[in-house]
Amino acid sequence: MINLRPLVLLVFVTIVLPAGYGQERRQQLPITGRVIDTAGRPVAGTFVDLVPVGSPVKSALRHETNEEGKFSFDGLSTGAYSLLVEDLSKLDFFTDVQSDNFAGPRFWRPGDFAELVVPIEKPGIITGRVTGPTGEPVVEAIVRAFKVRDRQGRRVQSLSPLGDTIWQRKTDDRGIYRIWWLDPGAYMISVGGAPSGGLTFRAPSPTDYDNDAPTYYSGSPLGEPTAVTVGPQAEVNGIDIQYRGGSGHAISGTLSWKPASGSGSTRVYLTNAATGAQQSDYLLNDRPPSFTFAKLPDGDYDIVAIADMPGHQDEIASRTVRATVKGTDLTGITLEPMAFASAAGRIVIDSTSDQTYKQDCHGKRPAVIEEVVLVLKGDPATLGPSSMERHDRSAFALAVDSNGAFAAPRLNPGTYSISADLPDDRLYLSAITAPAPASRAVSASGGLTIKGGGHVSPLVISLRMGAATLNGRIALPELAAPLSSVRVYLVPLDPAEADNPLRFGETSIKAGGAFTFAHVAPGQYKVLARPVAEGVERQLGETRQGRALLRRAAQRNGVKIQLQQCQKLVDLALKYTEGQLTLGQ
Repeated sequence: MINLRPLVLLVFVTIVLPAGYGQERRQQLPITGRVIDTAGRPVAGTFVDLVPVGSPVKSALRHETNEEGKFSFDGLSTGAYSLLVEDLSKLDFFTDVQSDNFAGPRFWRPGDFAELVVPIEKPGIITGRVTGPTGEPVVEAIVRAFKVRDRQGRRVQSLSPLGDTIWQRKTDDRGIYRIWWLDPGAYMISVGGAPSGGLTFRAPSPTDYDNDAPTYYSGSPLGEPTAVTVGPQAEVNGIDIQYRGGSGHAISGTLSWKPASGSGSTRVYLTNAATGAQQSDYLLNDRPPSFTFAKLPDGDYDIVAIADMPGHQDEIASRTVRATVKGTDLTGITLEPMAFASAAGRIVIDSTSDQTYKQDCHGKRPAVIEEVVLVLKGDPATLGPSSMERHDRSAFALAVDSNGAFAAPRLNPGTYSISADLPDDRLYLSAITAPAPASRAVSASGGLTIKGGGHVSPLVISLRMGAATLNGRIALPELAAPLSSVRVYLVPLDPAEADNPLRFGETSIKAGGAFTFAHVAPGQYKVLARPVAEGVERQLGETRQGRALLRRAAQRNGVKIQLQQCQKLVDLALKYTEGQLTLGQ
C-alpha cells in the first residue's frame, strides 16, 4: 500500500492508443433491457433511471417499463452509464441483485441489453417478547426493525429523501410483538426511544417509553446488538429483548466553521457504529452551528456534517469524529472541515501489445475509449454517510473522455483500490503507477492511501490487449453451503505476479453454479472456491494478508489452468466438496 504525502491529486499523462482503437465514432445507439424479479417474472410499470457515469442522480433520464418489463433509452451519446430501478413503494431504489458486492457497481454502454433483477419477494416476519428486569411484560412499547444488510449480505444504503424505512409495532399485554412485511435481509431490532424520522409503517401513537434510550436485541452473551436475518416468507421467532430503560446520554458539539456563502442547511449525521442506526440534525444558517443528540445508549458513534450546496453534489464538509458514550453525557465535540483530495489522469493503452496479440482475437464489438470506466473503491470504514447525489458511496466511478483523461475533483481522504470496468473483451488492466520522490513512479496496484489535501501527479492506468475470458460452472453437493456464501478465485502461479493484486480474481457464483472471469491477463492460474463470511465487503486479493492466504490455499487445493492470449475458455466443469475444488462432470 502506498502512502502519499499531503496533496491535491492532479494528474497529467499522455495516452497512447493502438492503431485504429477508438478512432471511428460510433453512431448513437440505445441501451435496452428489461426488469425482472428473482423468480424471473417481468416487473411492469416501474421506472428505470439512466445516469451517465460521473454525473449526479438528479441528471438521470427516466423510462417506465412496459408489460413485459422492457425499457429503452434511445440515441445515447458515447460513454458509460449506470441503471437504477425505482422502488415506488419505498421512494427509494431497488438493490441490484446481479451486482457483485465485491466488484462494485455494473455499467452499460450504448448498444448493450441490460437485464436487471430486483428482489420482489414474499416478505418475512420477526416476532418476540419484551420483558423488564424481573421478567414482567413490557406493554404498549414500540418495537422497531430497520434493515442493515440486504439478502446478499450487502450493507443497505437508502437514497430515499424520507430516510431509511422503519417497520415498527407495539407490544401487546403479554409483551409480545410481531413485525411483518419485512423484505429478506438482516435487521436490527430496538425497543423504546424517540420516534423515527424516517418512513414508518403505521407509526404508533406516543408511548411512555419514547423518552428512554433504545434497547437493542442481543443474541450475544456480552449483550452486544445483534442483527436478525429474515428469509423470504419466513417467520423468525424468539427474538426476545430484556428492556433496560433509562434516559441514556447525550452527545453535543459545534461546527468549527461558518456556513459558506450561498449554501443551504448543513446536516449533521450521528451513526451508531454497532447497529448502523442513524440520526440527523439540520443546522440552519440562521442559528448557531451547534447540535445535540439525546437519549443515546452507551456505545461508539460516528459524527459527520454534510453541507447542502444548491446546484452541486452534496459534499461531506467535515471529518468524521468517533465518539464513545459510557455512562455520561459527551460534550464539546468539534467538527472540523475536511480537506478533500482530488485525482486526475489518463488511461494508457500499451501500443506494443497491439503488435503481439493474436490477429484473430476480436472483441464482441469495437469499443471507444470513452466507454472505459475507472473505479476507485474506498474502504467503507474510511468514508462518511451516503449522499443523495452519489448512488454508491464506496465506489467512485470516473468517466473517461475521448483522450482517455479522467478526473476526481473531490475525494474523501481514505484508502482506495483502483480498478477499471472495460468495454472491450480484449483489454485487461496491466499496471497502475503513482508518483514518488525524485520524479520516480512506483506501483500503486495495491491501492492508494490518500490524505486530506493530497496531490498526485501523475497517476497512470495502463491497459493491454490480449485478455482471456473464463466461463465455468461449479457443482455443489446437497446440504453444502449456499451458493451466495461461496466465492471463486483466480490465483496467479507466476512467482513474479505472486503479490500483484491485478492478477488475482474474485467473483460470485450465479444461479446454477455459473461463474465468469473476464479481462484476465494471460498466464497460469489456480481456480479456488472458498466460503466467505457474511458482511465482508473487500476482495481477498486487495490486501497483502488476503493474497498470502490465497497463495497458501493454491498450494494444496484448486484446479490449475493455463490461459492464452484472447482465449475464451468455456464450460469449465468443477465440483466443490468439503472445501476442495476438483474437475467435475
